[in-house]
Amino acid sequence: MRDLDDALKALSEFESLARYGIYPGKSFEKIEHKDNWDSFNFASLEFKVGQLTVEAHAHASDTGGYLDVKVWDFSEPSGNARKFAMVADAEHVARVVVDYINGYEATV
Repeated sequence: MRDLDDALKALSEFESLARYGIYPGKSFEKIEHKDNWDSFNFASLEFKVGQLTVEAHAHASDTGGYLDVKVWDFSEPSGNARKFAMVADAEHVARVVVDYINGYEATV
């Protein structure tokens, strides 16, 4: 079982890597950290970049240290709002999310 310190470290690493990788001029908005460890066994991070919302969850049951990440565009109809979801280690997830954000923002 993953402990809270490991979960928060993975979320912090993901946030730092994602913040570093997005295009200059773009910034994180509405950064929100949640610790639901005692009641639901997960910690989470949510932030917005442009019109995209990124959610990352670190679950206690994940012994591999992975994060569950989803990217949303809530300006889309509800059936099309989720742009992608993945589960991987913090570094890989950050690379994919940054590439997606930079590509998406370049086309908007």
